[in-house]
Amino acid sequence: MPTQSGKRDDLLNAALKLIAGQGFHAAPMSQIAEEANIGVGTIYRYFKNKDELINGLYLEIRKRMAEAIGKGQDTDAPVKAQFVTSLQNLIRYLIEHPEEIQFTEQYEHSPFITEETKAEIEKIASPISDLLTYAKKEKLLKPLPFPVLMSMFSGASMGLLKAYLQKKSSPAKMNEAIEAIWDMLIPKNTEGVGGNL
Repeated sequence: MPTQSGKRDDLLNAALKLIAGQGFHAAPMSQIAEEANIGVGTIYRYFKNKDELINGLYLEIRKRMAEAIGKGQDTDAPVKAQFVTSLQNLIRYLIEHPEEIQFTEQYEHSPFITEETKAEIEKIASPISDLLTYAKKEKLLKPLPFPVLMSMFSGASMGLLKAYLQKKSSPAKMNEAIEAIWDMLIPKNTEGVGGNL
């Protein structure tokens, strides 16, 4: 018999599959329940409505990503090495979980995100964001506002991921591109200077 946590996981995975493939509005609660092999009423034991389910799923995905990014990380390594490892981990994870890309892209451009979810996101460890925050504090990055640096990083990373998924980039080229993303964020003539880099 499935455990309570197992039913919740089944529910989230069913919602992810259907929403990624059909969109938010084309995936009713009844279909999500059927996909999860549970009764519709069971959903409401975990989430009071569909909006709460969608926000709960997004938070779960962010937790999974954060855990994947931190795998095998050497926190004593230079910042650049940590950045490269983190981005390699993130891209590898997203390649293995394409439905999560489809869901998050829909979600982040939707009205579903709540203030409560934003507050919860702040509590989730974000290895890359934390690393870039540290690098900026140590003046290892270009003197730009942090949201601008994060936008540069996010845009370049998603572009690289899509190029790989469309078979426009090989694994070897991907590693070169990850290095290029780091180079884009640092001031000129910084490469190789200082032990923290």
